This record gives sequence, structure tokens and C-alpha cells, in this order.
Amino acid sequence: MDATRSGKSLDMEGLEMIGRNPVGTLITSYHNRPYVSYRPFIIPDGNDPQTLVSFLEKSNKQWKHLEFEDVLALFQPPVSAIWTNKIQKSDEKIKVVHIYGSCNVIHERTHAQELFLQVLKVHKPDLLQAWTSSNPAGREEMMDKVIVFEMSAEEVAVHRVEVQPENNASMVN
Repeated sequence: MDATRSGKSLDMEGLEMIGRNPVGTLITSYHNRPYVSYRPFIIPDGNDPQTLVSFLEKSNKQWKHLEFEDVLALFQPPVSAIWTNKIQKSDEKIKVVHIYGSCNVIHERTHAQELFLQVLKVHKPDLLQAWTSSNPAGREEMMDKVIVFEMSAEEVAVHRVEVQPENNASMVN
């Protein structure tokens, strides 16, 4: 699939797409083996809009090589929306955003915790509630089980999937 538009930074169109569909597919490679995780991403308040934040559980081996390889994050509407034409009437084409970049694991505990709580607030309110009702030891235990990372967008490609309502088929541009 060729990009219909690409560049070095996330523009308003890309940011809006990620805002509507913030669960991204994080793809990395280590020793020629691909690793894939579905992660909730945010652009933290006051942060550079070219930096996305998420977290991985330490039980997910992908975190061990996150800082050492190029990464790709893919943002798209739910696949069912593409195949069943359940898109907003204002969208003549469905946008898919590919962000190529690099990741930085946040090692400073207080900063990692602040970013982690921002992600939970947006995407995992039940986990945020568990955090809030935990004692300090329980919170430390939660933080010991995750790593928080920032992904810097180094290249962005926006693709469009054209939906043809007459036969429910999709065509990639």
C-alpha cells in the first residue's frame, strides 16, 4: 500500500485520527523476528505532539528490545468498520496512520508513574480505580510490572482506504 501522504511529522489530520483510534499496533523486530502488541497511546498534556506515550507489561518480551530497534506504530479504525462501511458519513475514505520512529523507556520512576496514570485515565479507568484504591505498596507493585515508554515520530505516512458502499468492498489507495 503506497502512502497517499507522508512526511517527517504528525500533522493535525494524523493527530485527529489517532485521537479517534488511539489503540495502536506496535511493531518491532529483534533478531529478524517481528513482535506485535496492541497498545493504548496518548499524547500527554503539554508534550511535544510528535511524542506518543504508552506502556508494556514486563511479561511482554517486546519491552526488552524496545530501545534498540526502529519501531512502527499503526493506527486505524476497527477493521469491522472498514469491511461493513460503518464509518462516519463525513468520511469518504478511512485514514490509516503509520508512524515510524524510536522509543525511549522512561527509567525515572516518578515521571514514568505520572505518564502511566495519564494513559490509565484515558484508556483503562478500571485499572486507574484499582490504582487509586491501592495502598502505596500495591502501587509500587503495579509499577514494578510495567515499563512506560515514549515513541518519537520520525516519519509519518497517512493512507486512505476508499469504501465503496454499492458492494461493501474496500479499496486501498
